[in-house]
Amino acid sequence: FKLSEYSSSGVKLLQIANVSFQEIIWDNLAYLPEEYMDSYSNLVLQERDLLMALNRPILGGRIKFAFLKSKDAPSILYQRVGKFVIDKKRLHPSYLFGFMLTQYFYNELKNRLAGSDQPYINPTELVKMKFFLPPLSLQEEFAGVVARVESLGGRMGESTRQVEGLFESLLAESFS
Repeated sequence: FKLSEYSSSGVKLLQIANVSFQEIIWDNLAYLPEEYMDSYSNLVLQERDLLMALNRPILGGRIKFAFLKSKDAPSILYQRVGKFVIDKKRLHPSYLFGFMLTQYFYNELKNRLAGSDQPYINPTELVKMKFFLPPLSLQEEFAGVVARVESLGGRMGESTRQVEGLFESLLAESFS
């Protein structure tokens, strides 16, 4: 997309700068007109799409990839960001996400990077990577455990925010 096509509102354009470590960040925000979702329907991203930075996918020993959350969708995929198209009859997306956090995946990815100034992964190299594929039932069990842990983490985060708020109120009351 050309800069002249950007608009002040519409559908978010998901660029490589938006893909961080297990999250999408919108510090650099660009929009395309809403009608681009019809014109470029093959590039429209939805919640739970798994994305990875193709340029400099590894920074500081970590891989830049993330699931799209509901607040990130819909958006339009831009160049040098890869979207994993997953056959859900064989592969659970949460299992793939977990696998991408392993040292094995990191090493495989690092060994396949090309370029020295700005290392990148070619999608054809990425799809050649071998990985462990347990039966779908085990992958689903893994995904269930991940979901429970994430739920606990969310509740713990909310509890922490509440405790911090109460502590700040107590401090304000004590020193006033």
